[in-house]
Order: sequence, then structure tokens, then C-alpha cells
Amino acid sequence: MNICATKERPILFSTPMVRAILDGRETQTRRAFSKRLLKLMANTASCGEVSNFLDEEILGKHDHEYIVQFCSYGKPGDRLWVRETFQPLFADGVENHSETNWRTGEGYTVSYPATDGIQEFIDADDNISDACMPSIHMPRWASRILLEVANVRVERLLDISEEDAISEGVTFVLYRSFAPLDENLVSAARKELAGKNLACWCPTPHEMYQEDECHAAVLLKIANEG
Repeated sequence: MNICATKERPILFSTPMVRAILDGRETQTRRAFSKRLLKLMANTASCGEVSNFLDEEILGKHDHEYIVQFCSYGKPGDRLWVRETFQPLFADGVENHSETNWRTGEGYTVSYPATDGIQEFIDADDNISDACMPSIHMPRWASRILLEVANVRVERLLDISEEDAISEGVTFVLYRSFAPLDENLVSAARKELAGKNLACWCPTPHEMYQEDECHAAVLLKIANEG
């Protein structure tokens, strides 16, 4: 009997990231420790199971192997079904909600703004609508992307390499757009980078009025705002 069966879990992705996955540009993703995991690691460190890496900012010899056991997204071999912004529309021939089943998806067809654009439809009040449902509300049957976990690792936010950033589907303009929306990234940048400078290999803007879009410039702007 296999007691280590493969598990499936949901994972949220923004519209730009969905496009990057479908284009083959994104093959990895980073997720910050949850508050629950931070508390667990702090308690575990106090018991000597792991080093005090949260304060020392350096992983101990055996920390990584221990920490990855608690990854919210599973272990290698597990699968992640992607939740993205979507529009559940009536299937052909369906005219009202009494003919549908939200639990199973029966009576619905799904449109995905990331690739299909935003569709107009007639809502339950006979009004023209283009409303979308947030990714957090996507049910399993509506998901079109299934990913397999190949590896899990732990590292500090700012240890990301240029190669890894590219593997996350990040482009300069895209990074500038989504980075300020990541509360964990903003908090870490302000804590670790405020008043500091960073070096990078990105080309500088050719014109004075052009905004510097490299990752270092974006992080420094975030760190010194507010």
C-alpha cells in the first residue's frame, strides 16, 4: 500500500504569471513563509531542532531538509492546480442557473482573461456584464493548468539569481508592475535594503526621461518609499 500518494493542491497565479507559464517562460515560483510557518520555525529553533536562521539570516547545516517538510505546496512529485482570474459562462443551450451545477461545473464553460480577453455576457438580471471572478474563487473543475513539483528549496528573498528570475517568467516591466503588490517582498526590501545601494548588470536607460526598470532599481525604490 502506497501511503505517500501524490497530492494535489491549489496555487494562485496572477494573470501575467499565467501567461508566462503558458508561454513556457515560467518554470519556478517563489512563495514567502506564511505567518504560521514563521511561528513554527521560531518555536522549533527555540527547541534546538533548527538553527535560529530567522534572526541570523543563514541556514544551518540541517535546516533545509527539516524546513521543506512543511512546504504548503507539497513535495516533489505532488501536483499544483493553478487558480487564475476567470469567467464562468453558461454553456451553449443553458439559459439560467437552475440548469447548472457549480460543484461539478455542469452547465458552464470557462473563459480565461489571461488568454481569451474579457468576455461580455448576459447576467442573471438580464444585464450585459463583463465581470470576472477572482482567482481565489476558482473551483478545481475550472482550472486548466496542472503543474508538477520538481523541487523545493529554501532561500532568502534577495538571494535570487538572474537565471532564477528569468525562470520565474520575470521581465523588467512585469517585475516593476507586480513587485510593489507583494506585501512580503515590500516588507523584506524595506527591512534589508533601506538606505543601501545595489549593483546589477542591467543596461541603464538610454534617455533621461526613461524609468530605470531593472530589478535592483525597483527594489531600491520600494525599500525607500513610505
